[in-house]
Amino acid sequence: MQKASIPLGLLSIATYLTNNGNSVKIYDRCVDRGGIKKYLNSFSPDIVGISALAFKSFPDAIKVSAIVKKKKIPVVWGGAIPSLVPELILKSGFVDYVVMGDGEITFLALINAIIFKIPLYKVDGLAFFDNGIIVTNKARAVADLAQLPIINFSFVDPKNIFLNTRFVKRC
Repeated sequence: MQKASIPLGLLSIATYLTNNGNSVKIYDRCVDRGGIKKYLNSFSPDIVGISALAFKSFPDAIKVSAIVKKKKIPVVWGGAIPSLVPELILKSGFVDYVVMGDGEITFLALINAIIFKIPLYKVDGLAFFDNGIIVTNKARAVADLAQLPIINFSFVDPKNIFLNTRFVKRC
């Protein structure tokens, strides 16, 4: 069991994507209520990113991915473990793309590649399937933190994080 915490990585990615013209929402399974299906129906995203920070979070991440995939929405995983074993994550059948390393620039590059039909081979830090073969692109250089925006905390409700005293499984 784990207590809810501030999802700084997701907040940084959400801020970066929003500052580059994308509409982003964060659904934190540790604190948000109403269920992922209801949330997906209210937002209708074009792509869903899932942070899977440790093996302990994988069962829930797979459950969410399966729900998203049923809606024919592409699924992207990121986090420490997916970055280390992208092939294993892709072989699960629940994930379309794995962002390896820092997610801000790579996720935006993936979105732009999809929109502008840029070959995915050109997106550093990305793993994906191409005609049934797993492709692992070269690593993206570590982002210069000075080039990333200051995190926008409006994507989360701090009351849910700091005042929530209940413990939640599989966060």
